[in-house]
Amino acid sequence: MIVTDNQPFTVVSDVGFKRLMAAAEPRYALKSDKYYRTEKLQEVHHKVVDKIKALIQPENAGYSLSFTTDCWSGVTESLISLTCHFIDAEWTRKQVVLNTRAMHGSHTGEYLKETFLSMLEDWKISKDRVALVLRDSGANIVKGMRLAELPDLSCTAHTLQLVNDEEVTLQVSHSNSSASCIIPCLTVLKMLLQDDEGPSTKGIRTLRQAMRESLDKHFAKVEDTKIVVLACLLDPRYKSHAFSSATTLSKAKGWLKEEEDAATQQTTREAHAATEGASMEEQAAAYGTHENDRNTHKRQRREHTSFRSRVDEMFSSLLAPHTSDLLARSCVEDELHLYLKEPVIDRRRGDPLQWWRQNEGRFKLCKNKQESFFVHHPHQSQVSASSVKSLQFMRAREAVSLESTLNNSAFCTTIWCCSIGTTN
Repeated sequence: MIVTDNQPFTVVSDVGFKRLMAAAEPRYALKSDKYYRTEKLQEVHHKVVDKIKALIQPENAGYSLSFTTDCWSGVTESLISLTCHFIDAEWTRKQVVLNTRAMHGSHTGEYLKETFLSMLEDWKISKDRVALVLRDSGANIVKGMRLAELPDLSCTAHTLQLVNDEEVTLQVSHSNSSASCIIPCLTVLKMLLQDDEGPSTKGIRTLRQAMRESLDKHFAKVEDTKIVVLACLLDPRYKSHAFSSATTLSKAKGWLKEEEDAATQQTTREAHAATEGASMEEQAAAYGTHENDRNTHKRQRREHTSFRSRVDEMFSSLLAPHTSDLLARSCVEDELHLYLKEPVIDRRRGDPLQWWRQNEGRFKLCKNKQESFFVHHPHQSQVSASSVKSLQFMRAREAVSLESTLNNSAFCTTIWCCSIGTTN
């Protein structure tokens, strides 16, 4: 209760709280606030940290993770937050705030790069697991992501506000929205601006023209962005219907083939490494078992181990995938063709994650890409904003410095509990 509701530790000494606990569990004896502050909090803190680490492991979250980051600047202090987004093994969208850190000095691109990478390092997240970082359009954060060599994208909701269309902006700002809705929303917005219905005075025509030009300016290369295009294609609500031309679909097919080739190569490398590791373990086991009589049987053991290794290599070669690159590409095209032939699901009532959960056995090649690309959000997370509000509230209540609050286990645990929904 103290952590979840961001209550002061002294609440355990309040008369009302004591009466509540006496009615709820008369056998429980409340301890002093010092006990909950120094002992119980650390226990809950470690439990939540372990749960978050388990949540973002590849076994649950998949290998690719999406992130949103945002900066808040004040007169005397500034903050940067990091939120992780992923789809778990049950095809449920998850998000959790990993860090909220104070920033000092000049917020240059180099400084933001080092800060962002250090936040990833805090959670042992390697750069190759970062599928996308959603950020604002500030020149310093843009440069920081470029220096960090991480795939990044501007917040679509912020950019759409420059075009000033409320309904479409709300569409991409929804909590369940993903990068797959960017191209369809932009296409509909262009159709709205080209619609001749309604007032057609000179002023209205001029306004529409200005909005169309603004839209073209801010989203000129959206269909050249791999993550956005593939997310749209693999969303069963949209598929390729919102693409402006067949060229975009052709590029998407090429990107899917590249992804499949990369995945195949990675699988081959992992299988080869596993074979080598097993061979080395067998050699080590054989060496340990026969260590006492190694002088007597040294040559026989070496020949036996060598023969076994050769046999393992031959079996690996025999059982390895023999599909040619041409046939593999044909499989990708055939599966994608079958996927595109099926009708799209209802845009409002249909749940793309549940659709993929039910059809992942039919579209295995597409499904592997779908998990990677569909998680990306088109807007920066509101969870990060809530962490800043909690920080401000705690600072006002405790009258402590920004750095002290950020290092406070209560603050960190409160944010994590709110973002994952439980401490169990």
